[in-house]
Amino acid sequence: MNRSSFRFAALVLAAASLSAPAQAADDAPQFAWGKAGVSYEQYRDDGNDCAEYGLNIDISDTEAVAKLRRATQQLEAADSQFGAAASADPMDAGIRHAQEAASIRAAARPEQQLQAIKEIIFAATQQCMAEFGYVLFALTEEQRSAMAQLNKQERRTYLHSLASDGAILEQQKKPLQEG
Repeated sequence: MNRSSFRFAALVLAAASLSAPAQAADDAPQFAWGKAGVSYEQYRDDGNDCAEYGLNIDISDTEAVAKLRRATQQLEAADSQFGAAASADPMDAGIRHAQEAASIRAAARPEQQLQAIKEIIFAATQQCMAEFGYVLFALTEEQRSAMAQLNKQERRTYLHSLASDGAILEQQKKPLQEG
């Protein structure tokens, strides 16, 4: 991994760690995707296909990636300047370098850029699910409470039972938000 790729990855990981809220393992989702009568295997396969589609969407030309890329280049330039300045007065150069790096990171707002990237991926995943004929539905508090009591496989089976039930989908359907 070259230095530029490493810095870019470090910015993204830093943003991810700052923006990801801590969640208990037994928290149930508020929303899920469903399709009346869908088999468990098809439900799982379609979900995996759409997740893969979303994760493989090209984000390289997005504004968020451009901002992170610019910040990476600025950090690399600051590193280069630091090397030359450190020989004259290492302490002063170190302080200036740290301040400049902090300023670049603050201006780049990596947590906001990561959120924008997540939204692009999420929108692509949602579009894929809709194209496969799925609808988004809200889980009731009772359903969420029931899920919280189950192990991983039981949760999947229970969620599928809700997601494949046409009456539940009709009653609990949530319209997709546009763009």
